[in-house]
Amino acid sequence: NAILFAFPAKHSEVFYSKLAVFYIGEFSKSLFFLLPLFLAFGFLTPVSAWFFVNSALMIFVLPTLTVLIAALLCIPLMYL
Repeated sequence: NAILFAFPAKHSEVFYSKLAVFYIGEFSKSLFFLLPLFLAFGFLTPVSAWFFVNSALMIFVLPTLTVLIAALLCIPLMYL
């Protein structure tokens, strides 16, 4: 962190860029685990088309919750 803060960037820019990288990593994990699960469940059981719409939405929302929790835990630690 000390190296990143030495660059001519605001502290908030560094924080938001770290959150973006963290979200991309969590999104890839979510896609890797949830996509096969949702597709298999959707094709093997009689579900409506809304299931697939909701599944796609959940693949985007679940990593957001993880990043939000991590951000809420990290913000107080930034000021220590």
